[in-house]
Amino acid sequence: MATIAIEGIALRGYHGVYPEEHETGGLFVIDIYITAAIARPAVSDSLRDAIDYAAIYEIVVQRMANPAHLLEHLVEEMGQEILRYSPDIEGVKVRISKQNPLYMPYCAQTFVEEFFSKIEEKTR
Repeated sequence: MATIAIEGIALRGYHGVYPEEHETGGLFVIDIYITAAIARPAVSDSLRDAIDYAAIYEIVVQRMANPAHLLEHLVEEMGQEILRYSPDIEGVKVRISKQNPLYMPYCAQTFVEEFFSKIEEKTR
């Protein structure tokens, strides 16, 4: 198993519990860590055998475009969708950081991070 990382996806979003957050938005940084077997693409050197990073990035962008109240909700939806993207993905860790959160003037960021695995999905 290997880890495929897509770090530092910085997007403007309109997420939060306060009306101002839905009106003015804020900066969010998303980090994705995928656990997958890479033997096939390592030998073939072909994208058709690999996890397409651009496709994962697009999942993140699309999900961040739909406002939510809680980071927990965003993390859950994003993690489940990435997990379903490919049978080669065994697990995924999603971290969403809210930069300069409203009403917390001396806080650089808050974040929610969760790990999702196909093994856990089978036991749910």
